[in-house]
Order: sequence, then structure tokens, then C-alpha cells
Amino acid sequence: MSGPLAAMLSGGLLNQGFDLKAFTRVSASLSYRKEYLSTVCCWHIFNTVNHSGYSPGFCQPVNCERAVFSPNYFSTKTLLHQTAHGFCMTPSSPSVPVATDAQRRALQQLAVTARPFIKWAGGKSRLIEQYKPFLPTDFDSYYEPFLGGGALFFYLAPQLLAQGKKAYLSDLNPELVNVYQCVRDRVENLITQLSVHQAEHSEEKYYAVRAQLETDPIQRAARFIYLNKTCYNGLYRENSKGFFNVPIGRYKNPKICAPELLRPASAALQVADILERPFSAVLDDVVSDRDFVYFDPPYHPLSDTSKFTAYSRYQFAEPQQKELREVITQLAQRKARVLVSNSDCPFVRELYSNFQVETITAARSINSKGSKRGKITEVLGVV
Repeated sequence: MSGPLAAMLSGGLLNQGFDLKAFTRVSASLSYRKEYLSTVCCWHIFNTVNHSGYSPGFCQPVNCERAVFSPNYFSTKTLLHQTAHGFCMTPSSPSVPVATDAQRRALQQLAVTARPFIKWAGGKSRLIEQYKPFLPTDFDSYYEPFLGGGALFFYLAPQLLAQGKKAYLSDLNPELVNVYQCVRDRVENLITQLSVHQAEHSEEKYYAVRAQLETDPIQRAARFIYLNKTCYNGLYRENSKGFFNVPIGRYKNPKICAPELLRPASAALQVADILERPFSAVLDDVVSDRDFVYFDPPYHPLSDTSKFTAYSRYQFAEPQQKELREVITQLAQRKARVLVSNSDCPFVRELYSNFQVETITAARSINSKGSKRGKITEVLGVV
């Protein structure tokens, strides 16, 4: 490593025992941004892969879970740090280690407006009011192993922020996980790329982008959102090889770049760890009645003609539904608070007959025939 960053590190941080060789080894996974803070020009480094950051402002190392420079949320003297103890927003000067109440409120106010930024089959935004009576009011950690559109997380995020609590969001779809990570960590870069897609959108471009296999995280995330906003019915579907295969939708002027959705979502996601992993991995983390888990799996089909049980290459049929029930049974034995959504059919009601089962009224929004997008009932299992 060379240049002004190396000079700053060797001249300041090495004097405080900072391991420059170790830092150089991980530098390939770091993203750098140079900002002018007050009258001092400092390098601000935030990690977009390993969730460990350093803020060498004023030659002061800061060890934290993630460090994100957030000019959109606070003044240009402020860094947002999420630590194991919740939020600690610190200026680059080490003399002010804790955020003011006003800064905390600013983040919370922005997160209040957060809502799902992608279309997702079975999204729960319109069902939150019916879920409220069954949501626990006192818990320490929130888990959502089938991330999807994240509606319940975004509803809970202001509460999590205000109370300094953590969320653990996960999914088996690597493209979806990457999108959420980019919105959380590099939202401005993502907005820039989406604005290009917005300006260039056409049928020819849609199929060209669909055929591309991006490797850069921001390019991948922008591709995902672009296809999500412009494909038929907003449906996410992959073939057996993992390739997105939905045709273009019939939209006159689709909103592809939506900073008013992405920035609040980024603020809300600062409380979240976001991982690619199977739903059963929640058993590694949830241990007590202080944990709240919400499962929103692919729904069991209501009939033989609706057997679409996976939006990615991974099937979610009866064996997986039963495996999920066993996971929930183990969580119940640990006294964890659990909600699980599914279709209203005899198989599901029998599956969760040992738990409290509530009936929820929902609207089916994704169907090839508009006449079949009507009111249906779903079940909500409560543990």
C-alpha cells in the first residue's frame, strides 16, 4: 500500500500500535472515501465485506463492527458507528465519543419513513396492522430468516434504533442478501448506478441486463433492483441454474431509482446484520425468551394448479415446511417468541395445530390473471 493513506497510517496509527501489515492484507475488501471534515482532511475507511471498520480521523483508530460515513443523515463531522452496545455516533475527533440525543433522533426520524424498497411476492406491508396484536413488546434481538421485502423489519426498525437493539436478517438468495448489504453500506453508490438504469431503460436494455452476470456488489445490486422494478408483475423467479428468467413487464415509466425509499431503508438497516444462510441457522443464535423470530417462508400451494413453491433455484415443498415446523418447535422449547406466516390450507393448519393459529385477511397481488388478484385468508402461527 502506498500514497497518502499509507503515509497517514504509518505516521500516526503505527505509533499507537496499529498493525499496518494486517491492515494491508484486508485492504482489498475495503472501500475508501476522502472527505473534508471541518478544517482537517482525513481518510474515512468503511468495510463493505467484513463488517469491521477503522476511522483514522486525527490518527485515532476506532474498532467497531461497522463504520459508515453518513453525510446524508448528520453533519459532515459525524461518523455513524454501530457497536456491540448499539449505536455510537462519533465525530472524527476522539474527544467526543458519544452521539448527542439529537443525532440519535435524526437517525430514528429517517428510519420511521423506511419501508420495503423492492417488490416481493407475499409482501407484508398491508398486513402489519393485523399482526400488531401478536407482536411482542419486550425483546432484545429480532431475527428474520426469510428476508424478502422485509416489511416487518422496517416497521420494527425505529423501535430497535431507539432501544439500541439488533436485528439479524438472512436469506438463502445471495442476490437478495447482496442488495440489502449494499443499501445498508453503500447506498449513495447504488443510487448513482440506478439513476443510469433509469435514464437508459428500454426493452432492449432490460434483456441485456437480464443476460449479464455482474460480479461487483454495487452492479449486482443495481441489476437486481432494476429487474425487480421492470419485470413482469415484480416477480422474482430463477430457473434451476439460478438465472433470473422473468420477462419484461408492461410499465410506461417504472420508478427504478427511488432515493426517497433507499436512504431511509439504509438508515433502518444500520441496526442489522445481513447474512446468506438457511433458515435453520437461526437455531445457532436464538436461545431465550428475549429473542423474537419471524418466519415468512414460501407459502404452501393452495391447490395442485398453484404449486409454485420457490422464487429461487431452491425448492420449498412439504419436507421443507415440516423442517421449518421442527425448527419452530425447538425455538418454542427455548421460550423464544415466534411468528410464522403461511397459506390457509388444511396442510398448514395441521402442521401448526400445536400452536396458536390466527386467521389473517390478505390480498393476492401477484397472479397472471388480474381477476384472481383478490382477497384470501392466510394463517399466522403464534408461539
